[in-house]
Amino acid sequence: MAMMTGVRDFILTHAEEVPDRWADILNVVGRWPAEVGASVLDAMLERASAIRSRDGAGRAWRAARELLVHVLLSVKYGEKQLTDEFARAKQVYQSPEPEDPIRRIAWLFAPDPQSPDAAQLEWQEEPSHYSKLRRVALQPLLGSSNVVQMLSRLLHEVPAPGVLGFALGEVGDDAIEACLLGSELTSGGARCDLVGGFIVAKNNVAGASWLTQVLKTLVRSGRQDEAARAASHLIPGNVLWDVLDAVGDGLAEVYWGLIPHLYYDLTEDERLRAIRHLVEARRPATALEVLSKWNRKSGALPPSQLVLDVLERSMRSSDILEVLGDGGRVGYRISCALALLEQPDGEDLVRVIRVEACFLPFLDHFGRAPRLFRALGETPALFSEAVAMVYQHAEVEAEADEQRRSLSRLRRQAGDLILRKWQGTPGETAPSPGERDEIFERWCRDVAEELRVKGLQDAAWSELACVLARGPSADGIWPCGPARRFLEGGVHPKLGRYLYRAKRNLRGPVWRSPLDGGTQERDLASGFRKDADTLREKGFSRAAAVAQALAERYESEAEHEDSETAEFLDP
Repeated sequence: MAMMTGVRDFILTHAEEVPDRWADILNVVGRWPAEVGASVLDAMLERASAIRSRDGAGRAWRAARELLVHVLLSVKYGEKQLTDEFARAKQVYQSPEPEDPIRRIAWLFAPDPQSPDAAQLEWQEEPSHYSKLRRVALQPLLGSSNVVQMLSRLLHEVPAPGVLGFALGEVGDDAIEACLLGSELTSGGARCDLVGGFIVAKNNVAGASWLTQVLKTLVRSGRQDEAARAASHLIPGNVLWDVLDAVGDGLAEVYWGLIPHLYYDLTEDERLRAIRHLVEARRPATALEVLSKWNRKSGALPPSQLVLDVLERSMRSSDILEVLGDGGRVGYRISCALALLEQPDGEDLVRVIRVEACFLPFLDHFGRAPRLFRALGETPALFSEAVAMVYQHAEVEAEADEQRRSLSRLRRQAGDLILRKWQGTPGETAPSPGERDEIFERWCRDVAEELRVKGLQDAAWSELACVLARGPSADGIWPCGPARRFLEGGVHPKLGRYLYRAKRNLRGPVWRSPLDGGTQERDLASGFRKDADTLREKGFSRAAAVAQALAERYESEAEHEDSETAEFLDP
């Protein structure tokens, strides 16, 4: 307590009559013990007249109002009794009240004005209470001969011009409307918010015909952007959109270019209309958001071509993360949109697969890429594209725009996920092992040729080795038939090294008892040594060399594990 008293005395010594300092003091004094804070409030009362005459007095008055609300709420919820503290806080609030009538009412036009009168009400009663206070506060403005001047000053002082506009719209005065639609008020963001709030409030009672005329007046006055922003705050739907089309002069196009998220419930017809307009306005991310909210249980689904168009445009949209938020939300929206497609085939199936490939880092959380993984073993071009997405690094850093660089990194991440997640092989549905090997070999050659043209021949065989390493063998000998023929044919000088590495990586994590030693590694080495011997007998010397190298590596690891076990038993 002694320390707090010392701090109080220091503050009072240096506060003088500076409104900003007193505002900061009042912001904390409500948390002090009453016996310490009382002298602070008494000191402010002594300086009230001097503070009120200084610039910035409004901030001190706001802090005094917030203090009074704090005391009233403490009383309301039983934390304090109605004592001298309340009377002193009320007196402090009234003491620096501005003499200027405009500044005296400006605080009411905030989203949450913090009125002392409202502190005693239930939250459901507050909106009507504030609406009544604002109407009373605006009475001097109505019918005044200086309406433009007074409104200009009030617009400069209020914290939220949109709230002021809404209050004026509820009053619905013709002179105010003429002032807002005229050119007397200074243009800028504040006027735009003011007009928007006015239109939203008055439209609730005046209807579509009034709205059409008002928007036409704004557009003809060269205030198209204000008209569009005002419309963007109205409830979306066919009624509003018909009005925008009736106004013409490009208002609808501006509206669709700036409207934020469409959170309202829309009919299927309205949702379709919104999606098409957003696509035309080059806002695919917002269109995707609207599309993803489609009720899949309804009888009619959106046209497949529209769904695919939105998804493909979203692939090229550099602001998709900015519009939709984090990757989880993007993945959810994409998966919802993909679920709206029935059974695509032909070219449509190819388009769907490309979408899944692009957004795989996000879809991976939702398990929503079945078409992609099924098609990889059937479409060499798709696998080639995934390899190119990973290995063409230069494209990522060449992008000048950071959002486009992010999109390029997403593509690279997607390609890497495709190559890691896919564990299938080409020809899995072939009727016989011979036909399967034939399909597998042809698929590998097509992939290698496509990537050779792109200058990625080394990357091609590095990734193909991963597929060949897990390929099934008709005779049970590793590697599979296509891999043996590629090795003997010398298609790539490093294929043997790539196969060796891929096969080792396929083993994955290993669990063992401390007493097992190198049992697992010896079993693997024995198997690969037998494969090597058989391959030599069949004339596959290069394939045998790869199997032999694996056998020798696992024999070395077996010896190491044996020594680890021996040390464990006899440290």
